[in-house]
Amino acid sequence: MLFKVDFITYNGIYRSIQTDKLNLPAIDGRRTLLSNHMPTMIPIEIGVVETSTDGKPAYWAVSDGMVMFENNVATVLCDEIINVEEINVEEAQAAIAKAQKRLEGASRESDIMRARIMLARATNLIDLKNKYFN
Repeated sequence: MLFKVDFITYNGIYRSIQTDKLNLPAIDGRRTLLSNHMPTMIPIEIGVVETSTDGKPAYWAVSDGMVMFENNVATVLCDEIINVEEINVEEAQAAIAKAQKRLEGASRESDIMRARIMLARATNLIDLKNKYFN
């Protein structure tokens, strides 16, 4: 049985899809939601969300965020969400170089943390593209 998943960023809805499985990078390990799951809220970390429709998997790169599930609707809220098929490796490599440069020049703890998060997000994109579409 399929259920709805809304992928939402601060820019609004990125995509709405129907899936029969939602596999998430929860902060305490991977979690899978299926239709008719009890209502829940799950904090997620940088990684990959896997969905499946008619046995065909799809992969979504996500940043830290939250997933809410209720009444067969999952809402994935993150700063960044992108379908792994659509990742531009050159842009991700440029983001890694920019993050490394910021990290080298950072002196305040907040700047260091932001640069590390930027580096982790860009590295995740390249890793996922290589893993699923290489």
